[in-house]
Amino acid sequence: KGHIVDLPKGSTPVDLAYRVHTDVGNRMIGVKVNGRFVAMDYQMQIADLVHVVTSMSAPGPQLEWLQWAKTRTARQKIRRFLRARSRESHQARRAA
Repeated sequence: KGHIVDLPKGSTPVDLAYRVHTDVGNRMIGVKVNGRFVAMDYQMQIADLVHVVTSMSAPGPQLEWLQWAKTRTARQKIRRFLRARSRESHQARRAA
């Protein structure tokens, strides 16, 4: 869709996904940079063409994503998701 996104130096695809939309970050399963799949901790460069691969059945962010995220916003959104998932699993165990 061709959007130009301004991110801080050292940002990763995790930061980009959460900058686009929270659901894009939460549903991310991989990322292509300049047509090649890269690790989620890849440090993006100026003029990289990034395609975030998402899935409705994605498990959501993992704890290690907090290490990869460089922006405060991405880290906050990851923490919020992890807290909600932890709360849900705690309530499910309590109900059983």
